[in-house]
Amino acid sequence: MRKAPRVAVVAPYLPAPASSGGRIRVQRLSLALARRASVDLYARCFPVELRGDPEGRRSALEVFRTVTLVDPGRTPSLPPWLPRRVREACPSALGDALARAHGQAPYDAVVVAHAYAYGVVAGLRGARVVLDEHNIESAYARDVVPGGALERWRLQRWERRCWARASAVTAVTEDDRAVVAPFAREAHWIPNGTDVAGVPFRPPSERSGATVLFVGALSHPPNVRAAMTLVTEVLPRVRERVPEARVVLCGRDPSREVLALAGEGVTVTGTVPEVGPYLSAAAVFANLLEHGGGSSLKVPEALAAGLPMVSTAVGVRGLRLPEGAVTLVGSAPEAADALVRALRDRSLDADARARAGRDWAEGLAWERVGETFTRVVLGDP
Repeated sequence: MRKAPRVAVVAPYLPAPASSGGRIRVQRLSLALARRASVDLYARCFPVELRGDPEGRRSALEVFRTVTLVDPGRTPSLPPWLPRRVREACPSALGDALARAHGQAPYDAVVVAHAYAYGVVAGLRGARVVLDEHNIESAYARDVVPGGALERWRLQRWERRCWARASAVTAVTEDDRAVVAPFAREAHWIPNGTDVAGVPFRPPSERSGATVLFVGALSHPPNVRAAMTLVTEVLPRVRERVPEARVVLCGRDPSREVLALAGEGVTVTGTVPEVGPYLSAAAVFANLLEHGGGSSLKVPEALAAGLPMVSTAVGVRGLRLPEGAVTLVGSAPEAADALVRALRDRSLDADARARAGRDWAEGLAWERVGETFTRVVLGDP
């Protein structure tokens, strides 16, 4: 009987519970790998990540044969001339643990989530190394972090070196793949997926109420800004014409600014066990991001649920959407107008657009995405 391949997954955070975009991607792709390989996890892990929801964490980690966690505060990191992001993500003890295990029983492949975690595998030999880029970090930093030009330059140089050294690089959007391709031996497009089977479809004609939903990690600066824009600039305009309209901001770790938005007509949920009930109860999804990298997992999830969506172009970056599935807007007044139309439109045409969105999302089921990723990792033709 042929022995299952051995695969190591390296992550700069604990991918459990699967409660954010990066964690969901690591966990889902690891689950796909585990159908054909024995998978071990090596992750940088802060003590705070081990607090709360032990059952959710345990469940998400069951996919891994072994789990090695290293607290970066208790181990030396890489040299000071490397980008700060890299030094923070690559505690030397994590690389040492991986090297020891590889020396005892060699891995066939190693998957690294994010270029800034590539330092963990920098000295590893004899395994196929696949770098899974969730976004182009240097470009993302330029968009959302003012100043720090030298640090961004260092990070860009590091990324390009990692792309060249890796056996293969996977990217979540075709645009990101095009950026990587000139530097990489292999560059593949592996989009973000969605749990279609776990998201019931409910067309607009079967929805009631006037709830506008936003979903995302509410401490993440782009999401914070999007939430504030929705509540302070868009919602008042909507309520002039739809007085019963309300906003639900659904996501973990809401910042002070987001918590301060709660009040009449605005609910801030904090961490929720499942997003599904909120997707089912809402009338429309607002996705007013102004900055972002990679692609958003919440877009296919919302479309799978049948929710009409009003979004900026940034909010649906990197996605090939069916025509009419999303209404694109560029300003607060445009967003308000589009939300009002969506709240009032429960027609058969709206249902048809929702069905097209669901069909598109089904093409991004994690099972399909994971199969393609597994072939890349294992070097299948």
